Amino acid sequence: MPSALMAIAVRQRAKFEGWLKFELAAIAEKHGAQSVEVETASDESNSSAKRSDLSLTFNCNRFDVELKTANSNWRMSGVRNKTRPITKNIKGIIRDAQKLSLCSGQGIVAFVLFPLPLQDNRWTEYLDRIASELGISL
Repeated sequence: MPSALMAIAVRQRAKFEGWLKFELAAIAEKHGAQSVEVETASDESNSSAKRSDLSLTFNCNRFDVELKTANSNWRMSGVRNKTRPITKNIKGIIRDAQKLSLCSGQGIVAFVLFPLPLQDNRWTEYLDRIASELGISL
């Protein structure tokens, strides 16, 4: 995302997951991925529980990708205040990771946590929480 576009999203704490799906899909195809699809069922049921944000095949392996753009609730100069607790965004990341256990391919969860104050490492607490809830190490 060009820095001017990112600045608008950050300033408004606006989620940009929809845009990001298509940007990543285009980049994946450019680098040789095949069968690239956005919002596709990971099986024949068409259930939303089995739908990934992005799916693709690369080097004969299928990948199902879940994306999240989680806005933080830290107060920052020049950034609009939002009241949605960060804990709900983190729970959404955990739910998406759990959902990938139903996919037929290899699951990938990618997320952007924003905005973050410079020199502030509190975001690592959320990585620890995600890892703990999923029983994995990050």
